Amino acid sequence: MKAFKVIYQNGHFVDIETKKRIIPVQGAEYVISADSDAFNVEDFIHKERKILSSEEKLELMKSKYGTDNFKKILNSGERLFFRMGNTRRIVGDPSREFVFGCSLREDLYLYKIKGKGAAKHNHWRLAECQCILEECILGGLTLTEKVPANSLNSLFGQTKDFYFRNQRSGSCDVFNTFYIYQDGMNITFDGTKQAKYKNLDDIRKAFVKDIIVKKIEELNNL
Repeated sequence: MKAFKVIYQNGHFVDIETKKRIIPVQGAEYVISADSDAFNVEDFIHKERKILSSEEKLELMKSKYGTDNFKKILNSGERLFFRMGNTRRIVGDPSREFVFGCSLREDLYLYKIKGKGAAKHNHWRLAECQCILEECILGGLTLTEKVPANSLNSLFGQTKDFYFRNQRSGSCDVFNTFYIYQDGMNITFDGTKQAKYKNLDDIRKAFVKDIIVKKIEELNNL
């Protein structure tokens, strides 16, 4: 049994005598004691904005991007999943790769970059959307908290920060990282790495293809 006198500073426990970080091990048990006012009850890390109804979200998109410059692609409540692989595996980690499930708390929209044409799929981006981490589907990680975020891109980064700090980059290509979840589907690590499932980029490309087809039909009818 070891005992340390530490100070909590910038997200780390630092030994007061040696000035070195005390690094906990995943899954180990610790007894932490301090004055009552040394603990926060409210978590300031995961502040959420107001969750918008479908009507409120639509009005926001109109005011922010203008008519015909956005498209709803998924409804609030729909589920997605994504793989996260760590370049470093630390003691106590059940795996080096994980598949997580999340759900949308608002409708998800695409919006067109200002001044860009609508006929190229990379001219369309994802709007912010309240979402939340729900479960670890593969990898054996027990979630201690369902991490909320203001966008899917932020959800990926905040999942990394909360569960895998300093083990990988927090950035991702959100269109190719997030897949559409359907009940009963067989999800595998290999399937996520080889993009065997429908992802957000597939939806974006299909939407832009429809735009191109409509424009061709309009020109043919002139």
